This record gives sequence, structure tokens and C-alpha cells, in this order.
Amino acid sequence: MKSKERPRPFSESKQGIPKGDAPSQLRDVPRASQGTLEQVFEATAALSQQTEVKEICEELMDWVFRYFEGIEGGVVLVKNDAGELKEVVSRSRDHGRVRYSRSIVDRVVGEAKPVVTPDTGSGREYPLSDTVGKRRVSSVVCLPLVSRSVIQGVIYVHSSDGAGIFEKRHLMLLEALSGPAALAIESALVHAKVRSIENALKNARHEFEKEVEKRTAELVEVNRQLKELSVTDGLTGLYNHRHLVQMLETEYRRAARYKRSFAFLMLDIDYFKEVNDNFGHPCGDAVLQSIAQILKGSVRGTDIVARYGGDEMGIILLETSQKMALRVAEKLRRQIEEHPFAWEDTSFRVTVSIGVAGAPEEGIDDWNDLLNAADRVLYQAKDRGRNMILAFEPDGETGVSFSDSQMKLFSKPVAGTDA
Repeated sequence: MKSKERPRPFSESKQGIPKGDAPSQLRDVPRASQGTLEQVFEATAALSQQTEVKEICEELMDWVFRYFEGIEGGVVLVKNDAGELKEVVSRSRDHGRVRYSRSIVDRVVGEAKPVVTPDTGSGREYPLSDTVGKRRVSSVVCLPLVSRSVIQGVIYVHSSDGAGIFEKRHLMLLEALSGPAALAIESALVHAKVRSIENALKNARHEFEKEVEKRTAELVEVNRQLKELSVTDGLTGLYNHRHLVQMLETEYRRAARYKRSFAFLMLDIDYFKEVNDNFGHPCGDAVLQSIAQILKGSVRGTDIVARYGGDEMGIILLETSQKMALRVAEKLRRQIEEHPFAWEDTSFRVTVSIGVAGAPEEGIDDWNDLLNAADRVLYQAKDRGRNMILAFEPDGETGVSFSDSQMKLFSKPVAGTDA
């Protein structure tokens, strides 16, 4: 709140009201001096600058206490949303609690006109509350704060310094200030309601945005899961056949355009049919899942491991030459060969055969040629005894094997079986 310049005192002399005079018997005084009018104007301007109800009431009480030296205490009450008068500002010269006359306040609100009691001890036509007697209040002025014919509140001041402390000019000045104060209070209440509505809308908008953000995140996650499910093999967790074919086509085009190299591994489990026949399909599924984890854990995160179909799996090795791909294939073959598999009370070993093809390469003109090349040398490896790696060669001859071992799945191999 801005610091206020102390108003100049009134030029009129204090002419007390004789004890026993009724409010209607307040004698007239001359019209307020020019100085007093200036003070009223300053007070009105100060009230209009405030934007909060409490600040307006504080400003009003400041000016009243400066104008009226005989005031002992005063309160400003304002109606709340429920239409109840609530004390907003209370002021006393001794800094004690101000206890106002509720009966006088109720009469002012009920009749919508001021009450002036120059002498509370004289005869009167309406009762006063016990507060007046207990506090030995001798003079009271109370008037409504009316704006647009609506009572916004009440200002109440009293004195215990003796009867007749308040003059008619006091009532005139309070009435001059009550109108601007009421308008300022009404404006502040309206602005407070507007701010409340704006805050409610802001909060609602914020909550709505949070809910939209939450729902959007949930939708994104659901779409991600759906997309993942659409490209994922349900048993092994690897990419499925469709995604493998799509990535082969994409990577082949990229390699051809930017003159880059990549390789493709086609892997098949040796004697997988015997696993299913001897231990059942649940065991075969467990073997597929274990091998899938070995493959995923042994290649780079950028490489693509997929289940091509049945017990066949494909691996796309990005930025990899065929020579490097052979080393990766041997590492995978050896890890699977050395991995102990178990089902119920039986442990056993599993081996794989791998066909390797690279691109770009002579005789491989598209992704389908690459896939077929790897598949062809894979089955040549199986024909030669399994548990080996063969690489595609442009002249139709297959490359060397990285393993000559003919490790069987069981101690007594079943004749005539094939993967």
C-alpha cells in the first residue's frame, strides 16, 4: 500500500451535541470548507486505487481515524457470498479488541440507513446491546456502505470519551466516504469472483491438459505395444518373419544406395525334431526360447534377430562384411554348442547349422537373392553333417566350414531323422 500523506485537519471547531439530543436534533453546521472537500477527494481517490476488500477497508478506517480524533474504536463489516456480515477490519486507539453493538449494526442493515447515537445514555426509541453498556460507550455512528442500492457492508465507530463527541459533520463525511468505499468494495468483490473463476478455469484447463497428456502417453504406449506385438514372435520374443523380410528389403536398399555392406545369417537347429519327439513340444519351445536369448545377447543392439519360421532364425548384421559375419556365426555356433540344456531330469546338448551371405555381392541383386543364398548354403551345411557354418560364394561353391565336428544331440542318434 502506498504511503499516505496525513490529511489536513478540519477548519471547523468541534461543537459538541448537547446531552440528550436525539439524532434528528443534530444542529446544522456550515458547509464543509474547501480543505475538507479536498480531503474527501483525496480519500475517495485513495479508496479507488485499492483492489482488495481488506485494503479498501483498511484505507477507509485510516481516513476515519485521521478525521475524527475522538474515535475510540471502529470496525468495517462486509457481506460474504452467503450474505452474512463478516468483520474485515477492526481498529482501536489502545490496540485492544473492538466490540461493536450488534443491535445497532442489525438496525442499520435492516433499515438501510445510518444510525447516530450522540448519547447512549439518553432516551431512545430502539434498544442497544449489552456491549454498549459494558464498554461504557457514550457515542456511536454506524452507517451502511451502499452501492447500486445494495448494501455491501457497514462501518461502525464509537467513543467512550463522553456524549456528543460526534457532530453532524462527522456523519456527513462518513456518508461522503461510504459511497466510494461501497463502490470500491463491490468492484473488488467482482474482481475477486472473476479471479476465482479464472483460477478455477485455469486449474480445470491444467487438469484437463494433464489428463490429455496422460491419456496421450497411455495411447502412445498402447500403440507401441501393439506395434511391438505386430512385429514380435510370441514364443521367442524375437522379431517375426514379416518384420525380418521388411528389414531385409530396407537394409538392402540402404546398402545399395550408400555403398554399404551388411550380412545375413540363416540358422537352423540340428535334429530339432528329435527334441520334440523325445521330450515333447513344451521342451522344444523352451529350447527355442533359450537359443533366442543366446542370439540376442551375443550380437549388437543394432543387429536384427528374428524367428524366420519353425526352428529357423535369421540375423541381419548391419555394417558387416561377409568375412566378419563368419566370425560372428562361429561365435554363435560355439556358444549354443557349449550351452547346457535340461528338461526335467535330462540334460542334453544342442547344435546349429548356419548359412552366411553378404551384400552387395555378385549374384545377389536384391534382398530376396540374399535370403535365398543364405538359405541355400544353410541346407548344404546340414547335408554335410550339421553343426557347421557355410558361406555363399558367387561361383556357386560354398565356403569352408568353421567346424568339422559331427556332434549329435543324443548318445544314441535316431537313424533317418532330420531337422
